[in-house]
Amino acid sequence: MTTEALHVLQMLSEGQLTIEEADALLAALDQTEVPTTPSRQTPQAADREDPFAALPQKDARPAARFTIHQLTELKEHGIKADFITGMRAAFDEPLDAHALIQLKEEGVEPKYAAGLRASGFDDLSVDEAIRLKSEGVEPKYVAGLRAGGFDDLTVEEAIRLYGEGVKADYIAALRDAGLGALDIEEVIRLYSEGVKADYVAALRNAGLGDLSTEELVRLYSEGIKAEYVAKLHAAGITNLDTEELIQLYEMGVDADYIAEIQALGMLDLAPAKIMQLHHDGWPDR
Repeated sequence: MTTEALHVLQMLSEGQLTIEEADALLAALDQTEVPTTPSRQTPQAADREDPFAALPQKDARPAARFTIHQLTELKEHGIKADFITGMRAAFDEPLDAHALIQLKEEGVEPKYAAGLRASGFDDLSVDEAIRLKSEGVEPKYVAGLRAGGFDDLTVEEAIRLYGEGVKADYIAALRDAGLGALDIEEVIRLYSEGVKADYVAALRNAGLGDLSTEELVRLYSEGIKAEYVAKLHAAGITNLDTEELIQLYEMGVDADYIAEIQALGMLDLAPAKIMQLHHDGWPDR
């Protein structure tokens, strides 16, 4: 009987392993030598199957092998073979005992890591998975961001959006409202200023289609509603830029005033002329 097998039996006798776990380890040791030091590994042993790598690796890099001491450490941290197998399936990098213990201690489970990979983080590192978990970012959230148009989303961008409170359905709604080419900073700017997708859609329906993020924020912060814009357009005041629209609004120029001066024969007036007339108190009300 090998030293490793004796150690497994000792762990069983001390209550560190269940009978089933001990049987699994002994069966594995019948197929492969788990070296206690690098010098004991033979070329033949190196080519044999790793008992803790049931799933195929995603590249040619070999999976980390464990010494008896490392197996004991894994056991002490509650790490079982299915946890190791699941994690090796979720990461491209070989996972050693330290990485597995770190993942376990930080609450990263195989299902979570696999979900992140399925959400588009194909080359996820252990540190990145731990960071996402610690920040509360779930795979479903990441998948939603990608569905909203962020195909090249990075880990840091996902964390930033989540930290700012931006939900995936907010991004999807902005896209449906016609803002499909926003970057991360623009989304955060709109969200932080309270600009909602229905406001954007209403302005577009009123005739303001190609507004920048800053123009949207400015109009919203000035309290300009889509109804005001639509009435101006109906009165024939179109092709206004953002500053002209804000100036008219701040001066109190509305559709009723436009109708009043038009009734006096003043048609096709430029915004600057309308503002001048209003400023001069003409017509006398």
